[in-house]
Amino acid sequence: MLDKSIPYRHIIMMLPYEDNNHTVPELPDGYTYHLFRPGDEHAWAKIETSVLEFENEERALAHYTRIYLLHLPELQKRAVFIANPRGELVATATAWRDRTDGKASIVWVAVKPSEQGKHLGRAVLTKALSLFPLYEPGRDIYLHTQTWSHIAVRLYASIGFRLCRTSRLGDRSNDYTEAVDVLRTVFPEDYIDFLTSRSVE
Repeated sequence: MLDKSIPYRHIIMMLPYEDNNHTVPELPDGYTYHLFRPGDEHAWAKIETSVLEFENEERALAHYTRIYLLHLPELQKRAVFIANPRGELVATATAWRDRTDGKASIVWVAVKPSEQGKHLGRAVLTKALSLFPLYEPGRDIYLHTQTWSHIAVRLYASIGFRLCRTSRLGDRSNDYTEAVDVLRTVFPEDYIDFLTSRSVE
């Protein structure tokens, strides 16, 4: 869930290609991974709306249709979901290539609030990262996030993503200095030191 109690600032993070070597974890009993199938855009809209990325499912679906469904063959190879034992899609992440600057990028990592606490976020992210050696070999991987997603920032950092001081991703801003100041209000100072000491350009 987004923490809208703190100021919003843009964050860009990067995972060096040589650090993308994590084993895809096994899922809890009854949960399964699968790649995008036509119709899954509705589940994607539900997931992203549930974590407050969109005001409603209609807007989420319109965004997905406009940006991603135009590239259906790639979507079917790059968009990862996790289904729960009832077959409901409850988590997602996509191993994408930014359409503006061509950078390899992770986009739209989310887990339904009712399914959080089961390590599904790490699982779906790691599964998506495992696709980059196939489709973007040898390339560093970028992502855009925000201070409102500080819990996700911890997840990304634990996997090896580093804060970028100046790099951008597509047309997204990078508010490195301001973002670090905001993160100081939610992270202990020693963790801020860890993040900033590993930051890259």
